[in-house]
Amino acid sequence: MTNKGSGNLIFIEWDSGVLIGLTDKSFSAEADMLDITDQQSTESWKEYTPGEKGATLNFSGLYAEDAGEGATTLYDDLAAGTKVSFKIGERPTGRRHWAGYGYVKTVDVNGPKNDPMSYSGTIQVTGKPSVASTTW
Repeated sequence: MTNKGSGNLIFIEWDSGVLIGLTDKSFSAEADMLDITDQQSTESWKEYTPGEKGATLNFSGLYAEDAGEGATTLYDDLAAGTKVSFKIGERPTGRRHWAGYGYVKTVDVNGPKNDPMSYSGTIQVTGKPSVASTTW
């Protein structure tokens, strides 16, 4: 039977601090697909091979101006072009997580009428992230 963990156990650690107020978070990895179709391709079916790879972290949460690691800190990192370490994964010791470095690509702060303020953003991973057992 597969262990299906709760999304509440997933945390993003950014520059040694946990991002505050998160309600949604994801790690997305992708590979560019290079079209290598030629005249000898079987019955004109396209053929591909993987090319360069990349990844992003996407997140959203409740905005708190005084939060230690939140929208204002992420904005500061975006404005300065700061390369910062990250971890994303399950918090319990022994579970798996991804770790690496990234740059803040987007930060959005939202203030809808009669709803809590929120923030969201994207971290662009730079280089290959590692996978390890959680010790934090």
